[in-house]
Amino acid sequence: MEALKTMESIRGEIQRSLDLHGAFIRVREEIRKELEFHEALRGMGRTGEIAYLTGYIPQDAMENFLKAAGKERWGVLIRDPSEDDNVPTLIRNPRWVSLIEPVFRLMEIVPGYREMDISPAFLLFLTLFFGMIIGDAGYGLLYITLTAFAQRKLGKKIKDTKIFFLLYLFSASSVMWGILTGTVFGQEWYLARGMRPGLAILNDTRFLQALCFFIGAFHLTLGQLWQAARKL
Repeated sequence: MEALKTMESIRGEIQRSLDLHGAFIRVREEIRKELEFHEALRGMGRTGEIAYLTGYIPQDAMENFLKAAGKERWGVLIRDPSEDDNVPTLIRNPRWVSLIEPVFRLMEIVPGYREMDISPAFLLFLTLFFGMIIGDAGYGLLYITLTAFAQRKLGKKIKDTKIFFLLYLFSASSVMWGILTGTVFGQEWYLARGMRPGLAILNDTRFLQALCFFIGAFHLTLGQLWQAARKL
């Protein structure tokens, strides 16, 4: 009985604390905004009575910034970054390309300000390579099922759900490659059932080696042409 009373008392304390959760969240947001203000204030330079801030702004945001500066009567000086400036990188990709972002975060790779963003090409090639390596329609369907289960269980707890859709894409690539080669769970079912794979030549080792060599050469050539186009 004493243990039950203690449990009820603890449960009551927790419930009373939960009632204050909303107020704590509001206070935390107010403190965060106040902290941001003081951090900006502390980072300001001063020359006599003039206080100033320096930083970077995306080119497509300059128009709104200049309007705000005119309204607030700020003095503004805008110039292009020099070669010695350590410019932060801002990346905006279409939704289909942004699927690759979890991979870049895992690798901790972000293109520099003067470097190319290879996200579109990287996503396409990585999807192809995943399909070639797994190369099995049965395992691809299994991955899709497991991803759907994980998304159902964890989807509400994870803010960035791109990882699930990236896994769907990779799994679909494996299913497609398995259909083309007639491979399901490691077995070439088309032989036993009198069926034929979608593209039987993919089961030819010599052709597959030549295909991989071509993809590698195309990959390198694409990078060189891309770099040449940027320099021109």
